[in-house]
Amino acid sequence: MNLIFLVVLPLVVALAVSTAMTIHYRRKYTTVVNEVAVLHQQLANTHSEISSQAPLSQSSKKSKPSNPASMNDEELFQYLSEGILREKLFLSPYFGRSDVVNHFHINKNRVSAAFSKGSSHCSVSDFIRKCRLDYARQLMISEPQMSLVDVASNSGFIHATTFSTDFKSHYGLTPTQFREQSLKT
Repeated sequence: MNLIFLVVLPLVVALAVSTAMTIHYRRKYTTVVNEVAVLHQQLANTHSEISSQAPLSQSSKKSKPSNPASMNDEELFQYLSEGILREKLFLSPYFGRSDVVNHFHINKNRVSAAFSKGSSHCSVSDFIRKCRLDYARQLMISEPQMSLVDVASNSGFIHATTFSTDFKSHYGLTPTQFREQSLKT
């Protein structure tokens, strides 16, 4: 009898502990599932609220036509360039045509035409490069202690060498020469 008691008792205890742990973890699992369901519902509510609002880029327009699809190339370029500049989208190092398409919800061919035919820029990337260079130039004037690597980075350039090459090509001076010249005046 003692032998049966010694063998069965540990099994009963192990079964009781296992059952208690199962109940505990099922309760935790149910709680987590319920919390996830609540968060999912809150996210869905937030998404529907955001979707029902007009996009920022359209709601902040003043005298522009309400539908970019009805704009000619010059008007569309004006609309897109104002949005890019106002929101400083060009400061993102990888910002390009596909980002303009996604941000403004306009067909890629219309975007390309707006920049190539509706402006003096050859392409979206040409416009973005000019915005970055203008921003870098202003940054060098307003923050003369900032390193040129930081100026390049803060202006949306991935590589400082690309920044220097583009800067010299656009302004006729290297960034260093420009900074020295601007400090003299």
